[in-house]
Amino acid sequence: MTKQKLIVGGALLLIAVSALTSCGKSPSAPAGANASADQTLAASVMTANPNLVADDVFGATASTATFGARVNGASDPAAAIMPRFFWRNITNSTRNITFAFSDSDSTGRPRQADAVVTRHLMGTFNILKAMPGDSMAFDSTHIVHKNLDDMWVRHLHLVREVSDDSGHTEWRVVKVSGALVTSAGATTQIQSLHIQGGSVDTTITDPLQYWTLARTFDFAAGDSITLTVTTNHTDDVVVGYWHDSRERFRNNGDGTYTRVLHIHDGDGGYRWCGVNALSHGTLFDDALPYDSNAWLMHCFIGQRPSGDHF
Repeated sequence: MTKQKLIVGGALLLIAVSALTSCGKSPSAPAGANASADQTLAASVMTANPNLVADDVFGATASTATFGARVNGASDPAAAIMPRFFWRNITNSTRNITFAFSDSDSTGRPRQADAVVTRHLMGTFNILKAMPGDSMAFDSTHIVHKNLDDMWVRHLHLVREVSDDSGHTEWRVVKVSGALVTSAGATTQIQSLHIQGGSVDTTITDPLQYWTLARTFDFAAGDSITLTVTTNHTDDVVVGYWHDSRERFRNNGDGTYTRVLHIHDGDGGYRWCGVNALSHGTLFDDALPYDSNAWLMHCFIGQRPSGDHF
């Protein structure tokens, strides 16, 4: 990929549409002939592509260490508690998907659809804090539980295209956004994410804007990728998600946070990744609420597939 400047809508969780039925939810139907069939067909193409409709990073229960997460690793005299690890425990998830169909043909069947997938996540945000008087010790009885109330959202654009000489048509996902995950009442906001490494030099400012398959950034095994997150605070804690790993970013003290991601030889294919900004009070004050903003996206490691649709 040549150097590029992408403005991508944005803080990795789409879910399979088949799960919507168990939640008592169903996509909205297009107007016109064969409305139910187009609803079903458009939904099925999403469930047939699990890497498009489910991320594997944000909801994982893996714990994250907080050592070195403060400005340049310095001590924090304003901290009410000293966190050592944190993790999420999601106990309830309400899923929904809606379609907006458009561009009807002469028979009244739609040829385009915009899908919005949401997931309301509830549970606890958990912090293992250090014992008083011994900042390096651990005590499993000193765990702070904060209410977690997150809304996850992603957009997809589908088109119904002729797929063979007989005139048969199929729904295809041709554009996707990232996923944005925001806690209720959040004050912390990711403002941009700069990705630089390999052949990519990309600034993301809106993770919910569409991009096409051809514009999705890609990396090669062995690449070192510098990630720079800008938030609206100078004392946030920023964490990067890659597979099941959690990487803390360095706080530069000016509202920017950096981390170098190394692409290993074993990586390959279509991958989810993301960044999560947490307010200072989320981790360092047991009386303040959970305050989080995450941008999740995907990329290709190695050769990208041919074609113009997902």
